[in-house]
Amino acid sequence: MKNFLASATTALFTAGVFIAISLVALVVCPFFHESGHALACYAQGYSVIHFSPFGFHPRTDCTENNTWVSAAAGTAASVTMWFVITAILNHWLLLRYRGNLAWLSLFSAVWFAWSYIFLGEVLNWAWLVHSTRNPPPDTARFATVTHIRPQWIIGGAWTLAAIVVASAARLVWKIIWAFFAFLPSSQLQNAESN
Repeated sequence: MKNFLASATTALFTAGVFIAISLVALVVCPFFHESGHALACYAQGYSVIHFSPFGFHPRTDCTENNTWVSAAAGTAASVTMWFVITAILNHWLLLRYRGNLAWLSLFSAVWFAWSYIFLGEVLNWAWLVHSTRNPPPDTARFATVTHIRPQWIIGGAWTLAAIVVASAARLVWKIIWAFFAFLPSSQLQNAESN
């Protein structure tokens, strides 16, 4: 009976982690991104025509979409929120839940998933700068409106990606060592000697 309960608990926790990661991918990340576009629209005195921040094809349409502020605002909001959440996880949550394997696993898995999605968004600025699809992606609109050479946008995207990876490295290291704390001391000594 104990093994069944342990297996059921593990299965439920794994399902919870999967659901949390799915919510981050389909709800949280697009919501921050599209909210950035909507806020930029309002800040410039325009109206939001369509706001659909959830699902596989999130989109925000403004009465005037062809401004550099509107084009950059989605990724700027995502960048801001990623750094804020990473700082909170680094300085508060990781310390608070370090002794609880379940919560540490949940927060770590969700943060890793969000970081992966976010890094993809940043790198999309490099990959999609020459896109001709309709409607154009944010990066192509930004390049067209600002007349900034695509090479500069690509270089900026790769630089930001490097900053993100460097910023995440410290937290990743702390998470790894927090998980090592759950190993029995004999396994930890073996890991250190190898």
